[in-house]
Amino acid sequence: MFEDSAPLPHLREASTPPSKTPPAVAVEVTAELVGGWVASLGGGTDRAAGDIELIDRIRALEELKAAAAAAQARAAAAFDALHRQKQELSGLPREQLGKGIAGQIALARRESANRGGRLLGFAKALTAEMPCTLDALSRGLISEWRATLLVRETACLSVADRRTVDREVAGDPKVLETLGDRQIIARAKAAGYRLDPQTSVNRAAKAASERFVSCRPAPDTMTYLTGLLPVSQGVGVYAALSREADRLRASGDSRGRGQIMADTLVERITGHADAGRMGVEVQLVMTDRTLLAGESEPALVPGYGPVPAQWARDLVRQQGGGRTGDGGNRARRARRRPGGKHFGQAGGQDCPEVDSPVVHSPENRRAGSNGFPRAAVSGFPGPLHSRSGPDLPYALVRRTHSAH
Repeated sequence: MFEDSAPLPHLREASTPPSKTPPAVAVEVTAELVGGWVASLGGGTDRAAGDIELIDRIRALEELKAAAAAAQARAAAAFDALHRQKQELSGLPREQLGKGIAGQIALARRESANRGGRLLGFAKALTAEMPCTLDALSRGLISEWRATLLVRETACLSVADRRTVDREVAGDPKVLETLGDRQIIARAKAAGYRLDPQTSVNRAAKAASERFVSCRPAPDTMTYLTGLLPVSQGVGVYAALSREADRLRASGDSRGRGQIMADTLVERITGHADAGRMGVEVQLVMTDRTLLAGESEPALVPGYGPVPAQWARDLVRQQGGGRTGDGGNRARRARRRPGGKHFGQAGGQDCPEVDSPVVHSPENRRAGSNGFPRAAVSGFPGPLHSRSGPDLPYALVRRTHSAH
């Protein structure tokens, strides 16, 4: 909603005029020098500054962040080239050149190894193939995110076409500075479609083959159920949900439009008439003290993560009517059913906190982290059971792939 808004007049004037820009001084940027900047920025107070000074400082710091991102990209590309050269001189096979570089960059940036590879790819593309975008980022005219959008939207193009798009979209800094995210994406896509229409068609076909559905945690015990679909299917699904929401609202349904669309999605996918009472089994791990004595140690839903203790107890009451007795039998029956879901499968799932498989070990059958046994609650909806025994693990032991 703010993308087409013009910058405040004094901000536009303060950010680019040569008369207000201090002269550039050639200084070697070292880690020690940058560390001093970090220390300086981390102290002091802003209470004595006026409103104009504060807003100008915010703009200046934003430009500094962008310039720092450009410097990071140049440093990453230089590190990659230097390390590859060392590996080659050491006799490393050609197919192994570059091994470990992305991991070191990820460690330096406090990111995962997977994201480190993407950051390195971004840095190499930016420094070698997109000079106009790199210049704009170095001058603080665009953010690192918008530079990433330009790199992403030109990834399928040849180097020559990519540089052409770079000049068209980022060649005029004054225009680029006024563009929002969607405008940058639209201009880059349009230029790419015009320069290489066949590659764009191939990219669309490949994207359709990568359709999928994912589920990830959201705040307050909610989830994001995401479907990556071809545009015709995605628009069709949304239109069908919208029509159903409009029909029910017109007939007097008191739920909000978004609530009706969400409930309709659940009902049509699961086949249940009431989205509020799902006839599926939910795996829930909690200590016996949490379940029976009202303690506050969080429960665990494998594949989602920790959930509040009271929320877990409420779920037990809502879905199981507060009864106990045959949860173990239900779990055993689930183990016998092909594809049946039960608590015993939790050990084969990935741990949501460390992205590595949960490993069964003798400790699994011992006490939980607070010294009390773990209880398994399974078989929603219907009677629930919390008990100990040799056939149910009490704790989930997390280990990395290297067994640390």
